[in-house]
Formats: sequence, structure tokens, C-alpha cells
Amino acid sequence: IINSSQVLSKSSGMKPGDRLSGLVAELLSRAVENFESFAVPHTEDSSFNNSPCSFSSGKVPSISLKSYFARMGQYLRCSSSCFVLAFIYIDRGLQKLSSLRLSRYNVHRLSLAATVLAIKYNEDHYYDCLLY
Repeated sequence: IINSSQVLSKSSGMKPGDRLSGLVAELLSRAVENFESFAVPHTEDSSFNNSPCSFSSGKVPSISLKSYFARMGQYLRCSSSCFVLAFIYIDRGLQKLSSLRLSRYNVHRLSLAATVLAIKYNEDHYYDCLLY
């Protein structure tokens, strides 16, 4: 069980949006740990769980998930609600697609794709063709 107050107390001095993205990163990190504890380990010769997804990389990224979310918040300039929606999108994808497995090899790319999807759906400004 993940205690959000423990995660938020560790990140005092941060803006609320940064704390929320840090919480989502912590939740995803723990989800990866849970998935990988039940899966076949990754080796250089074989793919993780013998079925890599399109988002899997050849090696584990050197940046931590928490730092990755901080960078996404800095460069994507989105509201913190997009990170929560990205987490929901990933969770729903894992529920619907039995072949999708969350791992250290794909969590960064899945997070970026889900965050961009959340931004495009919720914060992108749509203009009618009549404007042009």
C-alpha cells in the first residue's frame, strides 16, 4: 500500500505541482517493482517477459523516474493534472492490454506518451477553421 503522505512529506519545499508529479512518479516506480517481481528478468539476449512492447528500450534509462517527471513538467509546461491523467491512461492501458507489461525498460517512454496524450486532450487549444 502506498502512503501518499509519506511521499509528499519527503518532497517539502517543492511546488504543489512538482510534489504531485513526484507522487505519480513514485506510484509508477512502485508499480514497476510490483510488475517486475512477478516477471521473468530481462537479459541482454532475451526481451523482458519474452514480449517487448513498442515502448521498450534496449537499456534502462539512467535518469530516475522522479527526475524524468520533473523534466517533463519543466519542458512540457503542463498542469499537474496531466500527470495524474497520464497515470490513469497507463493504468487503463495495462488493464485493457494483457500483452503490455510495465518495466524499467518502458516506463519512461510510456509516461511521456501518456503525458503528451493528456496534454493534447485537456490543454491543447482548438481553433475553428473560421478563425483562419
